[in-house]
Parts: sequence; structure tokens; C-alpha cells
Amino acid sequence: MKPIESVYDVKAQQETLRRRRYGVIEAAEGKLVRIQLRPWPKFASLLEAHWIRAMKSTRKPKDLCRLYYNEPSAHPGFLTLVYVESSLKTSAKTVFATLGVLDQIAYIKHSNAIIADVSNQRISDRALKHWGWEPYMEETSTRHFIKRFYGTYPERVTKLLRPSYEQAMQNHLAQGHVLPPMPHSDASSAQSTTKV
Repeated sequence: MKPIESVYDVKAQQETLRRRRYGVIEAAEGKLVRIQLRPWPKFASLLEAHWIRAMKSTRKPKDLCRLYYNEPSAHPGFLTLVYVESSLKTSAKTVFATLGVLDQIAYIKHSNAIIADVSNQRISDRALKHWGWEPYMEETSTRHFIKRFYGTYPERVTKLLRPSYEQAMQNHLAQGHVLPPMPHSDASSAQSTTKV
């Protein structure tokens, strides 16, 4: 296994995403560019955020968004949205593209929920609620939010990633399984009983 891998097609590379715990989802102009899978988790810090902001001020802003996520080894049923990097030119469509891919990864990994510590005050509680997030651990001084799945994922995600019937049958045959006989409809079974 390579220490750093890139995924360009979520549906085609589901097994790679299922296996790896740490990644960066990168989107530009409303579309997925790649998911870079890393061998180590991402830890966010204010110092790093200020350094990235200072570096970006020297470059031309682009419609680009990077979302860092971890699947903690102590909590394999959960994902943490650790850090989101964007610029003044980043569109809502590009941000939603990264969040949509994170939902797809949660589905692939059968994650129960995604947890985030939202430190940016410009992201309102109302907007988070609209995107499917709810307050979590409200007794703490930081703004924790959770997006719960527990086996129920957004239809847009399941529709996109659920294998077609033909793919499922090909996978079944590739594993050496014998296909069960096709079930008869009620009409055909009624006709066969009347003929006998």
C-alpha cells in the first residue's frame, strides 16, 4: 500500500476509500478534483490557519476548497471533519461538492456520523442545520456539530454509489457464487398451476 494515494473516481475506487482512514477532498469550480489519502491524521491549529491565510494573500484567489477528514482508529464508526481550506473566490457550489463527497465516504465506510468543531463564526447554526448538521456536546465552550446517519444516508448519495443490478450480478459471479433461479411473478406461477 502506497503511503499517499489519490482517488479521482469515488464510485470506481470505493474499496481504496473504505480501507484508508485519512484524506483531503479537493474540489474546484464545483467539481471533485481528487481525494488525496494520507498515512497520518490531520490536526488543525489556529497557527496553521493564520499561516495558510498569509500564504494565500500572496496568491491569486481561486474557486478551490480542500476538506480534511479523519476516521479515528479509536472510533471507527465515525468520521471527523477536521479542517476546511477555502478562499474569497470559493463558491458555495465548490464547498457543497466537498461536503457531498464526504457524505459519500461516510456511506462507503458505513459511518454512523460525521463530527465537526466549527470555529468559524461566519458559518451560522442555521446554515449548518440546513445542511443536515445539529449541535452536539453543547455543554462545551466550542461549537461541536454532528451529522448523523446510523444506516440512513441521503438518497443522492445512495443512488450515486449503489451498484446497478448488473454490477451486483457480475461481482456475485466473479466470487464463484451460483446465481439463484429467477423468481416467478404471481401471474406466471398462476398460469403454470392452471396448466398442470
